[in-house]
Amino acid sequence: MQLQPVNSDQIYAIGYDAAIERLVVVFQNHRIYQFFDVPATVYHELLRAGSKDQYIQTSVVGQYPYAQLLRRKRKRHR
Repeated sequence: MQLQPVNSDQIYAIGYDAAIERLVVVFQNHRIYQFFDVPATVYHELLRAGSKDQYIQTSVVGQYPYAQLLRRKRKRHR
């Protein structure tokens, strides 16, 4: 799945896998959520939304099941 950076205060990038209807949202705070059973129309509306933050809150969160992905901590080089 290719992630697409977006112009948003809260959202860094979004991605969508049409084969399994999965929307992935990467927030500016580095949290990553995947939403399941999201129709392609919702993804395309999100891409066109003037406020992606507002669209996510009103049309995705609470409408579709989701899971937060765990982030892997980067190793620091010494």
